[in-house]
Amino acid sequence: AVALSVWQQFSLTGTLPALLLLEDGTSIPFNIGDDIAVKMPSNIGKALDINAVIDFNGLFKNQTSLGLDFDLDVLVGKFGMNIPLVGKKSVGPLFEKSINLFDPTVEVFDQSFRLSGFNSQQVSFQVETVPEPTSILGLLGFGALGAGSLLKRKNTCFRR
Repeated sequence: AVALSVWQQFSLTGTLPALLLLEDGTSIPFNIGDDIAVKMPSNIGKALDINAVIDFNGLFKNQTSLGLDFDLDVLVGKFGMNIPLVGKKSVGPLFEKSINLFDPTVEVFDQSFRLSGFNSQQVSFQVETVPEPTSILGLLGFGALGAGSLLKRKNTCFRR
């Protein structure tokens, strides 16, 4: 038996380079999936405006091949008969074997295509600013001093 087959294999590899553009003009290049650290600029109010530009820098590959499959099928001792009122009946096979003689393949097409700049996206978002831990501790300290002075003042008011 001879069979003709067609194989096609597609692959897509590459990176997703991106660029963060902060409102103060700072630009931070990175690849999607990487960890990045953003230092909050000092001249920002309650939120930082960020524009992100994402570009797909990929390689698309297409491989197409034709294959021929040459097999030798051996079938010995298979018998069948059609009996009226009973239907088809068969016996065997006594021996059955399929031997692969050879499988040549011919590459028809093998090309790669760069997808750089093919699909660029831009996203804008805001990040809320959070005070540094030392600022929070300072605010808590001032709050505790203020609460303590209020309690002390209330205690002195009741003594009179």
